[in-house]
Amino acid sequence: MENETRVAVEPGGTPAQALSPRLARVLEELETLFFAEGFLHLTMEELARRVHCSKRTLYAIALSREQLFTLVIRRFLTRVREEGDAAARNAPNWISSVAGYLDAAVRGTRTASARFVRDLDRFEPGRRTLREHQRMRVAGLERLVEIGISKGECAQVHPKLVAEVLIHTVGRMSDPDFLARCGLTMSEAYAELYYLVLNGVSPREHNVDLPGAAHGKSVSARHRHKITTERRP
Repeated sequence: MENETRVAVEPGGTPAQALSPRLARVLEELETLFFAEGFLHLTMEELARRVHCSKRTLYAIALSREQLFTLVIRRFLTRVREEGDAAARNAPNWISSVAGYLDAAVRGTRTASARFVRDLDRFEPGRRTLREHQRMRVAGLERLVEIGISKGECAQVHPKLVAEVLIHTVGRMSDPDFLARCGLTMSEAYAELYYLVLNGVSPREHNVDLPGAAHGKSVSARHRHKITTERRP
């Protein structure tokens, strides 16, 4: 274990050094575990047992249980941003770039359980990390809207207003009580919100679905279709 790369979460939240492949694998397994079962109830002993490593290995990743939780959350959110940015860069046209950028969050949270969302809401360092992530995502969307307007491919909306509305709304996507009242998972809630945003900024003659939306429809669209079908004689 002495030759493992040590990674401590610094006060600012940035890993001090790159992860070794072995430690990266441990973090991937921790993320899967957190998404499935939440994390606040887990001790370092239990975490080590569940991901088949020693406590020493966990402390090679982070100096404390809280820092380990924060690192797993930050790593997941960073991946969502990177995938969204890559989707926007590699898209064949502007509207596809916006759809791909937004869909990264839908896909990234698809396996997030209600227990994970509730623990994230109760964990202050996690909430701070999520808020910063959301600010960066909204800033990225604002830039995309500005590009679309300059190219004449976006409806004439106010980029800053779209961003400000979105940053206040996305905060609700991590509120477990709000999601429970809506009967939606975090991923489904993001899909609904982004469906509204995407069609709000699209030219009026277009109606756009997120790439990851099941059967090309939003959750609400599928629900409306189900109701209509059930009411037919």
